[in-house]
Amino acid sequence: MSFRFCECPYHSADSRTTSILAILGVANGLLCLIVYMSLSPKTILVVDDEPGVLELIKLILSRQGYRILMADSGQKALEIGGQHRGLIDLLLTDVVMPGMSGFTLARGMRAWYQELPVLYMTGGTFDGSGEGELDRQSNLLRKPFDSQTLVHTVAGLLEAGQAEQFRSIESDQRVRDGTDHRNNR
Repeated sequence: MSFRFCECPYHSADSRTTSILAILGVANGLLCLIVYMSLSPKTILVVDDEPGVLELIKLILSRQGYRILMADSGQKALEIGGQHRGLIDLLLTDVVMPGMSGFTLARGMRAWYQELPVLYMTGGTFDGSGEGELDRQSNLLRKPFDSQTLVHTVAGLLEAGQAEQFRSIESDQRVRDGTDHRNNR
């Protein structure tokens, strides 16, 4: 009996993730295909020390179907990240906050969520140097921004995260199958 599986996460325009798990195999001479699908809203942790900004972002993104967790400091966000039972799909954080920068927070959150995409917000000047190097999973949103820009940027980062997750699953499958020859040179 031989089975192969493929998990294909797909992020739809309404911010729901459809996870499709397909199992294909042969059992007792019969070809079997089992497909499982689930829908779940994306969870975004929003961190800003300005209550008005937090509430506005929550209003905008929750109307798009996202589940929003909010924190008014980096320390509170780390507490939420450590206690949250489930996946946090995106960290949306201010760069400059009392006590802990957004960059320090992102490094702390990635202890639990290694591939966590981060969207930094700033109202100040930022040249991408120093403590806060932007990586391939990060983006910067300058304040003030409009709701369309926020929604578009968030959706783009979540879609990029889904593509990266699929590539990782695909790579893991090649390693299990022995068809990954990248290290056999």
